[in-house]
Amino acid sequence: MVAQYPDAIYTPRTMANRTGVVYDALRTKDIYAEDFNKDRAEIVAIQTILGTTPQGAYATVKAWLTALGVAVGGIITTFLGLSDTPASYADQGGKVVAVNSAQDALEFIDVFNLLVDGWFPSGETWTYNAVNKFKVPTNLTTKYTKGTKIKLTNGGSVKYFYVISSSYSAPDTTVTLAGEVDLANSANTLTYLSYADCPRGFKRGQDWFRCKAHLSGNQSVTTGTQTKVELDVEDYDPNANFASYKYTAPVAGYYHIIASLGASSGATRIFPWPRKNGTAFMRGADNTVSAAYSSNISDIIYLAKGDYIELWGYCVDSSSPEFSSDQSMTYLSIQFCGV
Repeated sequence: MVAQYPDAIYTPRTMANRTGVVYDALRTKDIYAEDFNKDRAEIVAIQTILGTTPQGAYATVKAWLTALGVAVGGIITTFLGLSDTPASYADQGGKVVAVNSAQDALEFIDVFNLLVDGWFPSGETWTYNAVNKFKVPTNLTTKYTKGTKIKLTNGGSVKYFYVISSSYSAPDTTVTLAGEVDLANSANTLTYLSYADCPRGFKRGQDWFRCKAHLSGNQSVTTGTQTKVELDVEDYDPNANFASYKYTAPVAGYYHIIASLGASSGATRIFPWPRKNGTAFMRGADNTVSAAYSSNISDIIYLAKGDYIELWGYCVDSSSPEFSSDQSMTYLSIQFCGV
């Protein structure tokens, strides 16, 4: 009889005992139909799992496995032997495996630095959209929330941003940024984000984007005329954004403005009149006085990147009006609050 397998699964006959014969497993010297049927059932089960023609186009299964091993350069037995893994374990002690930012391979990352630095890989490709925007695939608005910190390499340098907003329009999420620099229309690599208050390398706006300035000496003015206060002494300006008597916003966001102006002698009227981009936007109390006096005002306003603030004032004096150089009377203070 010609074997059916491997062209077809074996279909054996079902054997039966003679009339009156009952299977007894303890009678090991007797042969029963059940002994044949069980063996044949095992053969059918094995053939069913392997399927027909398990050797494929080869003469034997061994020949097929040998050819497969040659095709892939040998059977891979190590993690580093895979095509999308790092090339070496050298200097990788204590690190863990993660998908890279391009989402096309695995890499080792330092968990300790992740915890210390506060940055973690984005896991998405960031595609340039505008000087202050990039896109990521799918709806990730709950990931890129307002205030999230961004770090990436773009145009050959590392850049940092705040997220102002994110919006989804199939198939991408557009992320809008605020930063001191612009995005270049080039590939974005080494993309990271952080929800920490101040991840390593990031300029926390509350620490950097602020200033205070005052006069070095009394400033003579024309009575009854709006005059720019020539604040020529910086109390602090850590990010060097105050120059030529004005503060220029390095990033878009909300800033707390405090303006104070004092008269050095018996002015009858004195008040600060600060300007944004050359236009007055708030004014201090206009009081009638008879001695040295100061007036101040404060507000939180939104400034776009590049907007500037100047302190202007108004003084009426019957003799020789002057803005006072007393630091407690005449000054401009600006503090970044957030995006």
